[in-house]
Amino acid sequence: MIDERQAAKFAKNYQHIVIDTQARPEQEDLEALAEGCDLLILPTTPDALSLDALMQTVNVLKSLFANQYRILITRVPPKPRRDGEEARDMLTEAGLPVFKGSIRDAVAFQKAALAGVPVNKVADQRAKIAWRDYQGIGQEVMK
Repeated sequence: MIDERQAAKFAKNYQHIVIDTQARPEQEDLEALAEGCDLLILPTTPDALSLDALMQTVNVLKSLFANQYRILITRVPPKPRRDGEEARDMLTEAGLPVFKGSIRDAVAFQKAALAGVPVNKVADQRAKIAWRDYQGIGQEVMK
């Protein structure tokens, strides 16, 4: 883990680098990110406010002619709720690139955050399921 400002210094040592930024970066920051990456992953939760903020970000990217992004739906509530499916349908119908997989909402993520460890290091049965969600997204990224 390194600060995003140090990414250039370490880039030569790695084939893949993941940079986590603040939510809703400024246009200038978004432009720099779009110019400097192979894939910009835009996470969103499937609620109206988050989807609205996502659409604002997408509009900025479109104005920059940046198309190397894909949307990741996170914190998807369990069935019978359909929030995740409805968000995916709406984004897909809008012609936006969306990951096939998504990240389910799980208490294991909160436990991991409190322990300061990745979710695969949490002693919780559901942590393995949560980790598999991320592994699936990782496989999609590498395709």
